[in-house]
Amino acid sequence: TQHFDRGGGVPADYDSDADSREFQEYRDLIDTHASGLWEQGFRVYTEMGRSLTAKMGWTATRVEAVKESGGRRIAIGHVGADLFVRTAYQPQNWPHRISVFTHDGEPKDVAEEELLPQDVAVVRCWETNRRGGGGGE
Repeated sequence: TQHFDRGGGVPADYDSDADSREFQEYRDLIDTHASGLWEQGFRVYTEMGRSLTAKMGWTATRVEAVKESGGRRIAIGHVGADLFVRTAYQPQNWPHRISVFTHDGEPKDVAEEELLPQDVAVVRCWETNRRGGGGGE
């Protein structure tokens, strides 16, 4: 054996805009706790996971309606749910922060104390595709 795949990855910080990737700290921990791997000539591979790309994209959708149901605020938009599969099934583990803009594209001016949790309901693209009616038609 010449290779060691550490696996696991570095967690992504979905709660803020801060860049929390601490790859050198990760490397230092491997050096401290498994330095013998390098000394024995192993090639050590790591999996940085979502920490590499967690904050590199954005999604935009038009909100068609806003309603309240079961004590939850819900915005209904056009973007496909297939973009948020993990969030749909485990929202407590895979939250996404959203920003709200006016119809003119300006950031909606809301005081920090007025911010509320918001659910976003979107199209279930995989269901449409399964029935043969989706996929950009």
